Amino acid sequence: MPCKAMAHNPQVVWYLKGTCLLVLMLGGDPDLELVGFSDASYADCPDTAHSTMGYCFSVGSAIFSWSSRCQKTVTNSSCEAEYVALSEASCKALWLCQFLHEVQFLKPTPTVLLCNNNGAKSLSSDPTHHSCSKHIDVRYHFVREHVEDGSITVWHVPSHDNVADIFTKALPHPDFMCLHPYLGLW
Repeated sequence: MPCKAMAHNPQVVWYLKGTCLLVLMLGGDPDLELVGFSDASYADCPDTAHSTMGYCFSVGSAIFSWSSRCQKTVTNSSCEAEYVALSEASCKALWLCQFLHEVQFLKPTPTVLLCNNNGAKSLSSDPTHHSCSKHIDVRYHFVREHVEDGSITVWHVPSHDNVADIFTKALPHPDFMCLHPYLGLW
């Protein structure tokens, strides 16, 4: 019996038909460094107004860890949704970094997290926006602490180059075709 999502969403079938020849390729760049991408699609659930967040991590040229899901809380702005996604990605980044160090796969360096929202990037490193962020649950300021101690660095990436965008919304075909090689899909 087909999935209900497929029955109500022909885009899923079109996506599957259009991507059936893609192959996941692992390996690549000898300069190994853990890099993460984070993104959120603000209040896109029509039933709950929750945002969809996604993140992915690569070592070299291969994406090896990713997540896409609805956020647990409703956010008040796209900046807040992106900040929550960035905080969740930072938790995963620290776990991955620790694991890769324990198996002696990476040397200790700050993990780079890329996001496409300047407001979220600013909140992660500058607590002076207190009046704009005092309503944000304390647990999401986790990323700020790790930016301050140097274990995570947050950089801005333009939206069209944010690989995590592919995990948060249906992309137009040209955007998808531009981003999917970054996932290791050829």
